[in-house]
Amino acid sequence: MNWITIERDELVRAVEVLNLVPQRAGIPSSDYVRVLATKKGLEMSLASSVRGIVRVEAKGFIADEFFVDRRLFMPFVLAGKTWKGDFRTTFDEKGWVLRQGSRRAEFTLKSEKVGGYGNWTDRDGMKEVKLSEELRKLLLASFNCATADPSMPQLNCVYLGGRLVLATNSTVMFVGASQKMNGLQFPFPVEVIPLLGEGLVKGVGIEEGQVVLDCGCGFLEGTVSAMAQKSFPKKKMVEQVQKAREWPTLGKLPAERLAKMLGRLTEYLAGIRREDWLLRIEMGDGKARATVRVMQGKFEETLSVEDLTKEGVVEWPLELVRPVLEYMGQNAETVRIRVDEEKKTPYLISGAGVELMVARRKA
Repeated sequence: MNWITIERDELVRAVEVLNLVPQRAGIPSSDYVRVLATKKGLEMSLASSVRGIVRVEAKGFIADEFFVDRRLFMPFVLAGKTWKGDFRTTFDEKGWVLRQGSRRAEFTLKSEKVGGYGNWTDRDGMKEVKLSEELRKLLLASFNCATADPSMPQLNCVYLGGRLVLATNSTVMFVGASQKMNGLQFPFPVEVIPLLGEGLVKGVGIEEGQVVLDCGCGFLEGTVSAMAQKSFPKKKMVEQVQKAREWPTLGKLPAERLAKMLGRLTEYLAGIRREDWLLRIEMGDGKARATVRVMQGKFEETLSVEDLTKEGVVEWPLELVRPVLEYMGQNAETVRIRVDEEKKTPYLISGAGVELMVARRKA
């Protein structure tokens, strides 16, 4: 057998990046890693709502294009992160063989060819997008507020417009403002935003209608929606928030304590489906009692309330408001809640240059 060595850290890093491509039912290119030997290295790729392609050095590795199940290949490679020794690879009569020290894996190759993958390019035409740390955090705080349904491409994004960061769905509307003008005017694909928080991205760029995340060993990319570029309701959203700022203030909550409390509640509910995560806050006598009730039980915590104008109750979807309130908790002292009970308006939550409008729950 002709064994080829692949450096451990290089292969683990590449697979960590490729593993960020989400697996989607019914999309074979998200289930099977395409492996291709080239003169510049061993290329591996996956594709679903996000496309990823990485390259590692494997001198002397010669093989035709083949496909291996990610559910077996990736866990084996990632488990080797703390093992001593590099990987070695070859083919035998049973398939692709990968070894590291005393560990050995044989991967049966998929017999049918799979399509839909991206191809490696040198990105010569890529235009750099300079994301400040503040803007990166705003994107991570807002992406849950975007419409997840790809059949609504005009809303399936977070829109960047100068200082503004905008996102909306049927329940919430996010309007944030960064401190500095960034000059960016485009809809950021919602699928790639969570990847900005994984610590693997070295740079961001745009090329031929794609947002490209440069990870050093390869690239991740998502499509910029032409429909969103044309039809995202940015003007209407800003106008709605401006009107909402005139609503009466119900009270102010300590931002950091509120964010930590929501983090704890989220941990408690980790085993419960997220559709049932409804946060109810009852305010009165200078206090706020937060409750999350599900069929199997409930959790309660109490916070102090500043400038409480009257008793009131708010109900918010915990999954959607938590990332936004965590951002406020890191960057503001208090969170202001506005609502016009007489007109039965939505709730407006404000703090750290961010406004979050939350629709009332249907009775």
